[in-house]
Amino acid sequence: KTGKAKKLAQKGISLERLKRLPKEQLVQLLMEVCHAYPDAQDWIEARLAPKEDMLEHYRNLIRTSIRSCMRHGYVSYRDMFRAIKGADEALIYLQGQLVPAGDPLFALEFAHMLLQEVKELLDCGDDSDGGVGMTIECTLEAIGNLYALRIADAADAEQMAFFERMMLIVGSPLFRGWDHWNDELIDICICIADEQPSLRVRIMQLRENEMRRCEKESSSLGINY
Repeated sequence: KTGKAKKLAQKGISLERLKRLPKEQLVQLLMEVCHAYPDAQDWIEARLAPKEDMLEHYRNLIRTSIRSCMRHGYVSYRDMFRAIKGADEALIYLQGQLVPAGDPLFALEFAHMLLQEVKELLDCGDDSDGGVGMTIECTLEAIGNLYALRIADAADAEQMAFFERMMLIVGSPLFRGWDHWNDELIDICICIADEQPSLRVRIMQLRENEMRRCEKESSSLGINY
């Protein structure tokens, strides 16, 4: 038996028995599972969704997990593990399917969606065990792997397209206040700019804009104080 089959057997599910079931009975069983467990329905819909609908289905999967654990607009420490279950399912799909074989720009868009949804948990939940931060770190690592595997040696046009999409992310408020995470993404942009010298001015402009923003915020705090 494979490792997965052994795990199923240990949980009381016979893989061989499922294989022997008629197709109609399997479909009926699947529908009953979806009816009894909404999370399972979201997961199945996300995995079966065509590319044009995949982002929205995985977004729903992430949000369903979070909403099911939220009380009065907040996710407690004890519920955080279950709250990020949908996000971790999306991360597994990103790492296992999209990074090694998917369209690189779509994979980056998928990762951006995942970061946006998970980041909000830092503002409305107790991440004392670092689960949310770990999911963010792993997503950033997946983007780094995407660059290394699919973009670093790609044609100039592909590198430029990836760079433009990355710049939209790093120039957004996504990681404002969490500069170390944004810097990880900027480092990828710098790697591309090293290959495409004409892009270096864009990196410099980004840094200058960030410095002006920080100075403006510091001045505002000083006035308020």
